[in-house]
Amino acid sequence: GIGRGDSALANLGLAPHAVVPFERYLEQLQAYLRGDEVPFEEGDVETLGLSDRPTASRIAWIGSVEPKVPVDVAATGPRVIAAAARHADRVSLNVGADLDRTRWAMDVARTARAEAGLPPEIPFAAYLPLVVHDDPKEATRIGAGNTSLFARFSTMHGKVVGPATAHQRAVFEAIHAAYDMHHHSVPGSAQEAAVTAEFKHEFGIFGPPNYCVERLSQLIELGIDRFILRGSPLDPADPDSASSERFVQDVVPQLRTL
Repeated sequence: GIGRGDSALANLGLAPHAVVPFERYLEQLQAYLRGDEVPFEEGDVETLGLSDRPTASRIAWIGSVEPKVPVDVAATGPRVIAAAARHADRVSLNVGADLDRTRWAMDVARTARAEAGLPPEIPFAAYLPLVVHDDPKEATRIGAGNTSLFARFSTMHGKVVGPATAHQRAVFEAIHAAYDMHHHSVPGSAQEAAVTAEFKHEFGIFGPPNYCVERLSQLIELGIDRFILRGSPLDPADPDSASSERFVQDVVPQLRTL
């Protein structure tokens, strides 16, 4: 799994990787995983005065490994989605649970593959804030911090990417303006305060088991076959962690029958 980076880089004083070198890195990574040679881009080994030297690198043994290690790219904006579609084995979309935004992202990927002469279909996953609770308001309270975290990627550089209603656009822009990396995914943050109840309902999935199954089923029908979910605490000492158990006990068995 790989992406352009976010909080890990911000805490080193760095911005996410630019798209063009990120795509080049994907090409090189896939070459390594196939056992191909990857030419050196730069170096100073010539200062050693060797009679001969390597001009490329490869992982000699990995070409015999089957199946090949798959590359999964986390993507939100159209340029990264397209790069992932051209070079990855799976695209994990971070555009929320909204069907229109998910459909848009999948279309971007399929178009990029078709233009590159590749079969249009590729496996899709989705990053989602999700909390199972019989009281939707309680579910939203538990998962609110992760809603602003995931939504931020749609406006990371100040411009909203993907389709959005006027209300969604306003919330995306407010999250960008308020985002405090010191409180990344922390409840009660300034960015969380910018997220309205309507936006949480559209971007995330918060509510009773049957409601969560219904929303997830809609995404499965679009072609999502894997979910990466955040929202419920996993620490058993936290009373809100019961919502994680509710997902395992009350939602997963229903999804398995789809």
